[in-house]
Amino acid sequence: MHGYWVGRCARAGLSALCALLLASGAFAETRGYAISLIHTATYPTKDDCPLGGNGGNTQIKERILMRSGYTQAQAAAVIANEGKDEQGHQFNFEQRGRMNGEAVGVGDFPTSVPDPHVETVTGAGPGHYAYGFDLTGHPTAYSFEDPDTHALVENQMWRALGCFAVYQVKNPVIPYNEAIAWDTAEDAMPAWLLSISGEDLSRDGDVTVTFDRSLDIAIRNTHGRLLSGSSYVIDPDPRSHSVFRGHIKDQMLTIEPGDF
Repeated sequence: MHGYWVGRCARAGLSALCALLLASGAFAETRGYAISLIHTATYPTKDDCPLGGNGGNTQIKERILMRSGYTQAQAAAVIANEGKDEQGHQFNFEQRGRMNGEAVGVGDFPTSVPDPHVETVTGAGPGHYAYGFDLTGHPTAYSFEDPDTHALVENQMWRALGCFAVYQVKNPVIPYNEAIAWDTAEDAMPAWLLSISGEDLSRDGDVTVTFDRSLDIAIRNTHGRLLSGSSYVIDPDPRSHSVFRGHIKDQMLTIEPGDF
């Protein structure tokens, strides 16, 4: 998650929230952020996919076509022709499943096509890296090592996604499919806001972390990124208001579990 600091409460971008906090005298400092992107935390290494991985969109489509009876050359020609073969037949990559003699979507009915045998991230334990959380309270046979904290964590989502080419990137690079989807929606969807409040946010200590949806869309600067120092009106609907207890230690913010 990327955020943009908009200042201490006296000059923060979340002016309505700060006014409320100042009036109550509850906190000495509040920092407000507008969330600029949410994406999968990736950490690929050369040992993740010893079989070579699953490739990108072109390679995936090529394998699908070959499983449907096309030769590799024919599959390449179909892909180059935007999914049409020499006879003009349009191959439907989504509705390629068969159930009760009818075409069905593979997203809704994944068992309607043969198992594609995708490669997943191999290994577990120290030296096999992924970002994540300690979900079990003890090491497991499928734990990864967090590359920053070096704690053992569980992240089977990364095991499933990590051998696809689009996820073989490291921060600050962002998975393309997630970045383009967010960027497309950003100018139409309400902004999501996050605020951190405490006695002194430059020191270790307890804080309160609040998430709210805005009634405004995210405001961009001339570079297309979020505009720092901007103000947002908070949506009063309680369904989008979530408050968590948090802690800052060594400049790392941790939020206690709760309902979001």
